[in-house]
Amino acid sequence: MFGKKKEAEVWSAEDYRMKELLQNLCEHRCIMQTYCRKIIICKGCAEMLPDGVDKNQELQEIETCQKRILNLLAAYDEDLRQYKQIDSSLLRYYTGPVKQLTSHEALHISWKMAYREVVSK
Repeated sequence: MFGKKKEAEVWSAEDYRMKELLQNLCEHRCIMQTYCRKIIICKGCAEMLPDGVDKNQELQEIETCQKRILNLLAAYDEDLRQYKQIDSSLLRYYTGPVKQLTSHEALHISWKMAYREVVSK
């Protein structure tokens, strides 16, 4: 109201790309944690069940989640590769890329968080 008008923040295409990739990496980590939680629960259920159809369903669900995690790790690695290739000189809003977790580190942390969540309930 009083004083000078604030200048609008100017974002470059690289800034938008960096924001999108950071959101993707975060989303991949959240989905990893969901699959890890599901694997932990299914393993616990499979251990309690006798051999049969129900146990096979749990084991099949574990295998499906593991395949999904592998696909997710590939997507994470691709987004991380693109993130590392961003040219810092073209950024206007961000100061530059910040070191991100590798896919192995992200999976390790997701597993720990899922395990704590399952065990604490």
